[in-house]
Order: sequence, then C-alpha cells, then structure tokens
Amino acid sequence: MAHVRRRGPNTYEIRVYLGRDAGGKKKYLIETFRGTRGQAQRRAAELEVLHRPRVSGPLKAAITLGEYLEKRWLPKAKAAVTERTGETYKWHVRRLLPAVGPLPLYGLTAGDLQDALESLQGSPVTRR
Repeated sequence: MAHVRRRGPNTYEIRVYLGRDAGGKKKYLIETFRGTRGQAQRRAAELEVLHRPRVSGPLKAAITLGEYLEKRWLPKAKAAVTERTGETYKWHVRRLLPAVGPLPLYGLTAGDLQDALESLQGSPVTRR
C-alpha cells in the first residue's frame, strides 16, 4: 500500500510498504516527490505496481506446507498443549498431508488450499 504525505509546498513523501524482511521487520520504500498532490498520487500508484511482491516470502526459504506443518508447527503446538490434544493435532496433520503437503508455503492462496482440501471430501472419515 502506498501513502502520500505533504512535506511542504508542492513537496510530498511517498511511502510504499514492501513487506517484511527475514527478521520480521517492516520494510518501506520512501521517495520525496516534487509536484502537485495528484501527480504524487499517480507516482505512488506507479511505485506500488513496480514494487508489488511477486512471492509472499523469501525464495531461499521456500518450503512446502507439509514440511512446515511437520517440522515447525506441530512440535511447537504439541509443546503448548496436553499430550492428548497434541496427538489429536498429529492425527489431523497426518490426514491433511496427502492433500496439502506438496503445496508451496510461500505464495499459497486460499483457492489453492480449498482445491486441495476438496479432494478429501469423498473420503470416509470426512463424510457426514
């Protein structure tokens, strides 16, 4: 998202949110623009398109949803709950892995997840 803020006569600060770095800190592109407010807003829209993230996370850390669930989420979740609840979480993850496991974690959309989960609709355990 881009924001335009007046800094002086015919001077504006354009601030474009770039996402978060690997440490979780927010990153911004900041540009000083001289011209009218309308011109500054058009420039902000251009910058926003130029710097639109193409991937939701760092490419080097690209892992699948299955790897994330098994190696990162499940151990932390099991440590925070009772043993029985942890086993229930493990069972759910095991049931979901065939459908959602191969999906890439970064860039995952709700539509991707919905399509993968629809494959479980016909299985006997999920049918009502």
